[in-house]
Amino acid sequence: MSIIREERKFEVLQKGTSAVPKRHRTTRKRKGKGLSLDTETRILMAAERIFGEKGFAGARVHEIAKVCRVTPAMINYYYGGKENLYRTVIENFFLRAERLAFSVMALDIGPEEKLKRIIESGIDLLSEKPHMSRILMREFVDSGRYTDLIVKRYLRDLFSSGSNPLLLGGGWENRSLSDESMHVVFNLLGCMVFFFICGPIVKGIWNRDIFSSRMIQERKEEVIRFAFEGLGGWFRKGSRGRGATKDDE
Repeated sequence: MSIIREERKFEVLQKGTSAVPKRHRTTRKRKGKGLSLDTETRILMAAERIFGEKGFAGARVHEIAKVCRVTPAMINYYYGGKENLYRTVIENFFLRAERLAFSVMALDIGPEEKLKRIIESGIDLLSEKPHMSRILMREFVDSGRYTDLIVKRYLRDLFSSGSNPLLLGGGWENRSLSDESMHVVFNLLGCMVFFFICGPIVKGIWNRDIFSSRMIQERKEEVIRFAFEGLGGWFRKGSRGRGATKDDE
């Protein structure tokens, strides 16, 4: 989906969801009549694949064009070159993730059920976009060109006290993101994102496809089990801070 199409869906969600942050977004300018949905989808899927395999520096527009069966001129015309195409791939992913997260947060269910659904939705999204884990890993490890944008425009809202399921319930509603909840967030992100980078290892050792429906379901169950068995006490009661002991309880 394009940023434009994703934003239209996001605007519909905004009208009925108080948890969704209101902010102005910029979208790429498109010339002419625009691309068909099929062509645009093929271009963005090809771009995700090439950027995932070769990184931004190693990717070439002509390679992306060859994969999606369009001309390099068409990509340059509609996206303004490799830089804008790369940004579109990243923003599309986070718009989708943001929409999924806030749609769950709008549901009238408890915080534990919200966390469970966000884990399931996150794993589904990463499995549908198999190259995004590598793109994001490179972006963050290398402090890439859009790391600052991702943090300021998307992650701060997703992990704010008003939208983070780890801070809802147990007296955390009006607290900013604490050190303890920060570690919980990144433990869960590591369980979800790194899994999709390890496909060759899993294939080589266990001869299993991490993108099979069975493996995806197993991963959801494992991350949820980890969250509620390993972190359940903290999650239900709220953190007592570092260094808490039995005597403090």
